[in-house]
Amino acid sequence: MPRSIQKFFSGQVSKTALLIILPLSFASFYCTVIAAAICFPERYDWRVRVISNLTSPRDNPEFYWLPSLGIVVMALLLFPFAGYVERRLHSIKPRAARSAGVAFAFSFVVLLLAVVAQLAQPVIGMGWLHEFLARAAAAAFAVGMVCCCLIALKDRLRLFGGQWLLCNALTFSWASLTLLP
Repeated sequence: MPRSIQKFFSGQVSKTALLIILPLSFASFYCTVIAAAICFPERYDWRVRVISNLTSPRDNPEFYWLPSLGIVVMALLLFPFAGYVERRLHSIKPRAARSAGVAFAFSFVVLLLAVVAQLAQPVIGMGWLHEFLARAAAAAFAVGMVCCCLIALKDRLRLFGGQWLLCNALTFSWASLTLLP
């Protein structure tokens, strides 16, 4: 593997590069999912249907490939985020930072496997596998976010030796998006 690709996937990217990669990953996901929802054979209702219906060759025979491709591109683009977060939070709480990085990386890999399982479902016939992998990816991502929240709270609270290395906005965002729901 060329050194630059290895550095990319291990999270050795600049903050500027990450600020370009993250919006691209979100655009890849949301644009392809919205396009697939518009082209869905029936009326697609976000409140009733799951995204897996959009990626299913059975439910969306003409455009299942579009959101599948968007999810794969998103996961590959987000992969450096795991290493970046781990490196940035290591000085505050090393073990929790490592746990967050591993959880994020694991969630992206399992998400890729969930897409493959969905596409292979007509051949392998194990309908439960896609759902299991998708839930495992979501759970692993949640574990990573909880680790980040714990690190941010430790950094903020002087009682636990907080050094105030993270900004208020980041701590508030992580806590409100993860711990409140």
